[in-house]
Amino acid sequence: MNELVTAIVTFTELLQQAKSPCVATWRPFFITTCSDWCIYIETELAVQTEEESVHLCQQAQSKSKLPIPPLSILLDALHVFFHTLLENIYTSNNLYLHIMKNYRFLTIPEKDILTQDLSQLASEAATQNILLDMLDELK
Repeated sequence: MNELVTAIVTFTELLQQAKSPCVATWRPFFITTCSDWCIYIETELAVQTEEESVHLCQQAQSKSKLPIPPLSILLDALHVFFHTLLENIYTSNNLYLHIMKNYRFLTIPEKDILTQDLSQLASEAATQNILLDMLDELK
């Protein structure tokens, strides 16, 4: 169980870094390695009882400087990780392509999840642009 706790802490740190400009230097091999860790977290937590999972998250929180994501996010770790990278404007084209080619998840059986997520991100960006334009008009 100690390995799972370490993996949860590492995922928490990784998710934080996935929101930063440092992703510009990440390579597909690194993403593949991270994907393996995400799948490890998902599968190991899926076989635990809810009490055991909560206990593991509490152990991880005691070892982490960052807040541990909720169990629902940990059970969908790979999707959350990839989605976070797609949101990041610093994700390189090469990495973006790698993510899109590997956008399949254990927890989501839908085939069109990539289209849904990209549509959602585009909609959010369009909404932000409209709101910024409205704020500019008010000035």
